[in-house]
Amino acid sequence: MASDRDNAKKAIKDSDSDEPEFLAALSDGKALQHSIAIENNRHKEAMRARDLGMMGRIFGSEAYAPIWIAGIVALAGVLMAIFCIFQGSRSMEPNSAEFWSKQVERSFAFSASALTFIFGRSSRK
Repeated sequence: MASDRDNAKKAIKDSDSDEPEFLAALSDGKALQHSIAIENNRHKEAMRARDLGMMGRIFGSEAYAPIWIAGIVALAGVLMAIFCIFQGSRSMEPNSAEFWSKQVERSFAFSASALTFIFGRSSRK
């Protein structure tokens, strides 16, 4: 003679159910929960896109935007230094060469300050 506990365990383990309406209700419930989760995620994504704005779409969230901007500034400083070296090498006047060499120094200092910001910010985290 089987006890009530054994009957309950057997009922749990049996996947065959005589109640198709119950299985349909479970399936509908899972589908509803899934659709609610999809809608919540879509809503969160739309709100985030709205909060970021145009610049946020380009540079990312507020945690990464300063790093991207500093990287662009560092790259611009290196490109300015290369331009100044090129212009200084083409110049034939001694005063002009001194001017361009000072501009190269300033461009590298500009890039170095941007890199200092990037590395200083990453060391704080």
